[in-house]
Amino acid sequence: MAGVYKGQNQAYREERLESLHRMCVINGWLNKAYEEKPSNQRDYFKGVHKYGEHENVRRNLNEGKVPISCARSKTSDTTFYIFSYSGNRSQVKCLTIEMKPKENSTIDTGMHFCKFVPVSEEYIEVEKLSDKMGDFVLMLPYFVETKEAFNNRFTLVYHDWDVLRLDEPTKKGIPSIDQDIFSLNYFSKLR
Repeated sequence: MAGVYKGQNQAYREERLESLHRMCVINGWLNKAYEEKPSNQRDYFKGVHKYGEHENVRRNLNEGKVPISCARSKTSDTTFYIFSYSGNRSQVKCLTIEMKPKENSTIDTGMHFCKFVPVSEEYIEVEKLSDKMGDFVLMLPYFVETKEAFNNRFTLVYHDWDVLRLDEPTKKGIPSIDQDIFSLNYFSKLR
């Protein structure tokens, strides 16, 4: 770069580079700020996944082998929605599931797990989704060796990294420290 400004002193070179940097940054900001965005494109599913097949959602909920993306209701701390493709662009199929915090709940490695059961299915207009959806949530299954031990138990990780807390009124909070994880009995189970 020094060869470009031959015959000039160091102060001139520094001023020239500084003005180039300013010009590039300002142009970059202007291009991003005034970038045209198509007005007909809507991002209804930002933060939550819309599944292709509704049967896969039901199977994943019953088997508990994969995480499930869902949204918490704006009106209830224990109601969640899982969305799938309905065959129509203006509608989405919504599976409503209810958390049962008192049924078959457990705490393992500091995470709270409880049972989730399907309540209803309905078709919802895409424009009305924002009225129903609150927090975006990832449901993580309780991994155990048998399906009977799984028993539709999940824990929740919210979009702000809070987790399911059955001891909190909002059912949401920071993970707890489980003292049993450091016991010799726990380590002997891992072998």
